[in-house]
Amino acid sequence: MKKRCLLIVTALLLCATLPAFALMLSDDVGDSLTGVSNAVNGGRVAMGKGTLFFVNKERYLMQSNPPFQRSERAYGAVEYASLDTLNGDIYYFHHYLAERGEKPTTFTVVGRGKFYEPGKPNKYVTRIVRDSINKKGRLTLVNVSERIRSLSVTQNKVLYVLSDSLVSTDIKSTATKEIPIYFQGKQMDVHYVFPYGEYAYFNSKNDGLLYRVPLTGQHAEQISDRKVGAFTIAKMGPEEVLLFSDAKSSLFSWPLDGSSSPALVEGVKASVLNADETYVYFANAADGHKVYRLELETGEATPLSSHAVKSIYVFDDYLAYEQRSDTSLYVMSKGGGQAVLLGR
Repeated sequence: MKKRCLLIVTALLLCATLPAFALMLSDDVGDSLTGVSNAVNGGRVAMGKGTLFFVNKERYLMQSNPPFQRSERAYGAVEYASLDTLNGDIYYFHHYLAERGEKPTTFTVVGRGKFYEPGKPNKYVTRIVRDSINKKGRLTLVNVSERIRSLSVTQNKVLYVLSDSLVSTDIKSTATKEIPIYFQGKQMDVHYVFPYGEYAYFNSKNDGLLYRVPLTGQHAEQISDRKVGAFTIAKMGPEEVLLFSDAKSSLFSWPLDGSSSPALVEGVKASVLNADETYVYFANAADGHKVYRLELETGEATPLSSHAVKSIYVFDDYLAYEQRSDTSLYVMSKGGGQAVLLGR
């Protein structure tokens, strides 16, 4: 009887534990495709805990909630850039004036002549920050020497471009290191990048071509034979593919397993790209760079907005985009409908 009770208790414990264990394992199954290319699109918009964060034209960090009719400053002390969110935190680049300097002056001392005081320069703080959404708890992850670009957050690292080099900062330890990238014996400069799976995908400042490199660095793999503008990862049925467009906005797809060469996607001209688990979102260069949604497997393209755009940000329920003619940002439902101008 005791053995039977023990078996029942053990079984109950296993039933309670296995779902949590499965959930733990599920974190390692794969990265989400939703907004995978947000960093490449400029990093001006991010979303977390139902709040939309964006950098306005004055470079303040703003926040807004559905239906996005009102916006307010999240913090002061400009400037902000390169936003991303993960697990209830927002990550961003922050550059602000910490101490105002003094102008040089000339003064005269009677009997001794003129003297020159050189003054003091302004002191700035330039850093990458992790901040809890709707809570106190701002943490400087790393101070940097200059502006960064293309910031993305994984489960344990912040990845970004600093001085044309790929750099990672550990979220817990804040340990920071440059990720070395080589191709044919030469060190590469990175333009824009995003991480997915075990790789970082980037276009090179050296030649404009598209590459990928393991997140540990070293030897890069060339993907495109032509200069690329936009690029993202998306799903074509059950298969994951890398999409990229060239200088003429022609769209190409390449299977992530590398089993074949990049292939032309017929009938699509894309100047901007992003994706989620189901669709590709692109600026249709054949229709005034307006926002479209594409089902890759069928080739069905659906117009979503009449605005001409230069960037698209993708979230669970919403799209945001930057107007092509200026810096105006809009947000709209992924299903279509009226777009709302942010920061009015």
